[in-house]
Amino acid sequence: MATTRALSTANIVADKATTDAANTAALALKSDIMSEAVTDYTVSASVVTFNLANGNVGFLSASASSNYTLNVTNPLTTDGRSTTVTLFALQGATGYIPSALQVSGSVQTIKWAGGTAPTPTSTSGKIDVFSFSLVRRSAAWTVLGTSLLNF
Repeated sequence: MATTRALSTANIVADKATTDAANTAALALKSDIMSEAVTDYTVSASVVTFNLANGNVGFLSASASSNYTLNVTNPLTTDGRSTTVTLFALQGATGYIPSALQVSGSVQTIKWAGGTAPTPTSTSGKIDVFSFSLVRRSAAWTVLGTSLLNF
């Protein structure tokens, strides 16, 4: 039988000097399962603002009408750290991708796996998954992008 324990903020080591309840994710550990909250996002003016204070997994529940910018906000900016964000994107009859990425409003270059941006699924109701590793080195970001398509 698996045991579940809730962790208090005293059990969490953070890179920031101070944390508060609003910025601390509720974690539950089980010996065989790890889960994360999924935050719903929408496209506004061709931008999805992905707030890391809400977690690392997002769901774009309304189909985009064009390619869009993913603006990742509230990242840790400590050198030598990596953060991965995953976006599940519900597609319409014409599929679209996060073709640009910003970190807190600063434009970054996406280095796509295979060297080319993916071709989105153009079937209404299908889901494409986009993951980005944000690697912080020498006060700069390297962004690696991957995709899983046609779910």
